[in-house]
This record gives sequence, structure tokens and C-alpha cells, in this order.
Amino acid sequence: MEFLQFTGIEGHLEEVKEIGNRLGGLPLALAQMTGIIRLGFLTYSEFLRLYNEPEEAADIHDTVLQPLRKTARGNLSTIWAFEQLSDTARILLEISSFLNPDCIQEDLLTKFATNVNNPSYPKKRGLFFAARKQLIGASLFRHNQETKEYWMHRVTQDVTRAKVQPEQQLKIFLSVVCIILEAWPTQGVGDHDITLWNKCEALCPHVISLQDAYSTYFARDDAWSRVEFSTLLSRAGWYQHSRGQSHLVRPLLETALKICPRRNCETDRDLESDILYTLGAIANETNDAEGCMKYTMNFFKIRVKVAEETGEVDERLARSHNQIGIPLMMFGKYQEAEEAFSTSAQKYEDVPNYTKDKRSLPLVNLGLAYWLQGRLERASEVLELGLADREELYGSMDNYDFRTGRFLYALGNVRFSQGLLGQSEEFHRRALQQFQSTIGNHHHRTADVCHRMAQHCLRKGLLDEATRLFRSAASMRRKLTVLRPDEMDLTEHDFDCLVTFWSR
Repeated sequence: MEFLQFTGIEGHLEEVKEIGNRLGGLPLALAQMTGIIRLGFLTYSEFLRLYNEPEEAADIHDTVLQPLRKTARGNLSTIWAFEQLSDTARILLEISSFLNPDCIQEDLLTKFATNVNNPSYPKKRGLFFAARKQLIGASLFRHNQETKEYWMHRVTQDVTRAKVQPEQQLKIFLSVVCIILEAWPTQGVGDHDITLWNKCEALCPHVISLQDAYSTYFARDDAWSRVEFSTLLSRAGWYQHSRGQSHLVRPLLETALKICPRRNCETDRDLESDILYTLGAIANETNDAEGCMKYTMNFFKIRVKVAEETGEVDERLARSHNQIGIPLMMFGKYQEAEEAFSTSAQKYEDVPNYTKDKRSLPLVNLGLAYWLQGRLERASEVLELGLADREELYGSMDNYDFRTGRFLYALGNVRFSQGLLGQSEEFHRRALQQFQSTIGNHHHRTADVCHRMAQHCLRKGLLDEATRLFRSAASMRRKLTVLRPDEMDLTEHDFDCLVTFWSR
């Protein structure tokens, strides 16, 4: 509203808010942009289009309004004295301008920046401290000495990037990509190591900043491809999917697939496989059967072709057999899915350095396929075998990852179908405890078990506890996605037919 008062120009409030957010409330920026809008007779939408155009942004920041007020000290570019910075401070500022401005960890600029291919970059500690001193002294950086983190204003980032020559932008962008990739924990796509989640979470805002920069500067070139950036997007997408944020990361992975090189070499095919695998998994989690089949089938075809060429069985091939069973389950083709899961478990046993936990996912899926076909004894045998595998390696009720919880949850469902309600409740209670200790209280899998536990409470007449669990499950779901209004005449069976099989 203050910006609206400054300009004195009528317009859509949402556009005014967007301009204010872009300028971050910086008084100098607000004053300069107000002058540009008023003297240029611009509408707010016209200004936003100019400001968002990389070719126009530099001119906007360099604009000197005439006549200057007596108290005016210059424009955004001159007030920060960019031209007076040393080469080391300048490149440090340019690298930082592509990171998330709210929290730039010092390690990213030192420990993980050793491969920055620029002779001016301050790789020695003394040079880094000298460059940092300049940036803090010029109010371009703010420094938290306790946490060793830095903060930049978004307008500072905009001005810095706008002053970088186009041929240098790509080099700096790729340098930042390599920094984040170097810092990213070594968890591969398909892994579920929750001990790495905090590190991934701290880096994800930088990935989003890089995705925004790609959209601004490079996305118009349809031939643009970079294995490093595609790899980073793939890893970040897998992490977000593991955390239960599947509905948010599809655009990230679609970009990763678009820019993934296809040079028919091992690295590129493995990367494309990982992206397709994650996109298929996301389609499954969001109940998109057609999308799941499309992405998973492409993943499966690549891995079968690789195996035919090399004569080797690797983990991706075993995983692809498991994954192809999932859309088959979604389409109700349980027997075909059963064959896929069985093949996957066998393939895992042929993978070098095999351990029994590798076959956990195909076994739990196979058990659920038997359960949905009414083959309860066979389902129980397979699920008990998979649970025993994990207990042999990790002990009872491990918190290594969520897969033990999946066996417990599935066994609870089987016992319920067998009429063993007390055992069913105990398995579901343990599943809830295991999920809470691994993936936490805000994951959709945890919500699934809360719903099941509420049903047990209803059966026993514990209405208050059932209501609390139902509300907890509904709250988790609302935090994960925007839900459409329900039809009043739907039954629980209607939802069972819609949701993915392991959430029933």
C-alpha cells in the first residue's frame, strides 16, 4: 500500500504487492522504481514485464532520474559502488547472487567452491576474508558469525545478476550448480536414508533459486542441456518426494528431464532412468495411473536395453521390474504385477554386494498384491519374510528408514482381513510408531496409519481417540496438498479404489 501511495497511480493491488515483494521493502529501490514508473507513465504490469526481462533489468537499475534531489546519492548501481569492488569481492558477490539470499552457508563459498573455474575467486581463506570484508563493509552482505551464514537483499541479487555480461552468466550459473552438487549428500535416487534429510533440506532453497535463474536466463533455448544441473534437479526432486512432497516437485523433475543430455552413454542413461523413475513414483503417489505407466515404462525400457547390451544385472534393472508392477496394480492387473514384483526380488538377489534389505520394496508390494487378490496366507508369508530380513540386519523396530513400517502396516491390513483384529491393531500401532520415528508426523504414510488406528478405536467404541486420529490424518493431508470438496455420498470403498494400493 505504501508503494501505491508513493506512485499515486491506480492499479491492481496484486501487481503492487508483487513489485513490493520483488524490491523487498528496500527504501532506495522503492524510491528509484517509483520514479521510473511515474516519469515513464508506466502501468504496474508494464513495469513488472520490464523488471523481469534480463535484458531490461540492467538498464532499470542504472537509470539516473533527472533532476536528482539534493539529498540523492545516486542509483541502485552507484550507491553500492559495484565498480569499486576488487575482482575477488566481485566474483564472490556474483556467485552469491544465484544462491538463496535468505541463508547462504559459508561452507558453500569456501569448502564446496574449490572447483569454481574463475582465477579471481578467493579460494584461500585470507583472500576470502578480505573479499567478505569488502562486501559486508559495502552493506552487500550481512553476516551471522555464530552460524557462519550470510544474507543478501533480493534487490542486491537482481542488480548483481543484471550487471553480469550474458557470456559470463552461464559460467557463474554452472559454477553455483557445481557448488550445490558438491555439497549435496551422497544419497542416490532410490535411497531412503533419513539421516541425510537435514542436509538436503538446507540446500533445497538454493536449488529453487537456481531453477528460477534457469527459467529467467536459459529456458528459452530448447536445445539447452547440462548434465550437472539435470543431476542436481533429479536429486532434489527425489529428496522432496521422499519427504512426502510429491505434488510440489513435478515441475522440477520435468525440467530435469527436458535438459538431460541424451548422448547414449552410461552416465546419461542412468540419469534419465533416475528422473523417469522419480516421475513415475510421483505419479503413483498422486494417483495418476496414466502418468505412472508412461514414465515407468520408459524407465523399464531403458534398463532392459542396458542389461541386454552389458549382460549385467544392476540395481536400476531390479528396481525397474518393481516399478513396472506399480502401475499394473493401479490398473487392477494384480497377477501381472505379482510377476513383476517376484522378478524384481529375484533380480535384486543377482545384484553385486546384495543384502536382504535390497528386496524389501518388491516383497512388500508382492505381499499387498496377494492381499488384494484375497490370498491372505501367501500374503502373510511374504510380508513376514520381508520383515524378518530387515530385523536380521537392523533389529526390531529399526529407524533406518520407513520400509520396516510398510511391512508392519501391510501385515496389519492382512490380519484385519483374516479377522485377527487384535493382531491387526498391534501391527498398525507399531507401523505408526515406526513411521513417526523415521519419516515423521507430517508424511502422508503416517496419515494413512492414523486413519487405520482411528478405525480400530471406532471398533472399540473409543470415539474421542478416533476423532483425534481422524483429525490428525486429515490435518496432515491438508498440509500436503489442496483438497477438492468431497462428494457427500462417497463411501470409504470409493476412496480405496482411488488411492494407491499401499495406502489402503
